[in-house]
Amino acid sequence: MGKEPFLHRALTQDDLRLVMIPVRRLAERLGTLGEREALSETGLAVAEWRIIFVLARDGAGHLQQLAHRASVDRRQVGRYVERLERRGLVGKRTDPTDRRRTVVEATDVGMAVYRELRPKYEALADEFRSLYSDYEYGLLMQLIERAILRADMLLARDEEE
Repeated sequence: MGKEPFLHRALTQDDLRLVMIPVRRLAERLGTLGEREALSETGLAVAEWRIIFVLARDGAGHLQQLAHRASVDRRQVGRYVERLERRGLVGKRTDPTDRRRTVVEATDVGMAVYRELRPKYEALADEFRSLYSDYEYGLLMQLIERAILRADMLLARDEEE
């Protein structure tokens, strides 16, 4: 009898390390597509676009919240925000309730860039979406969200220790 198919057996710690490889490969390729198809003429990095996206979608936030929401390295988020601020795409202000924290928000120019780029990213998403039936796509999204929630739980547990 041959080996069980990968998806029909419990994942071991070794498997989990291997799962990260194709996930990273997909994320990198989608980022490259986004740079080529949507960002090529803007001079924005993918991480900068994600920051503008979450600010436009969710509203202002602190740097650490922004790093988490935009999936940007928290050690790099300040650098990206500085670049976006120099271009007039975001504004920063001191949080009136905690003067040690910085609040970042999209400017009118940043919102205009968001409105311009959003359809291009939606077209890329539609292209990716066309690979799957409605059922498959729904299941894929559920599985991805479950994995993200688990990773968040593990990260929160590690931060508590």
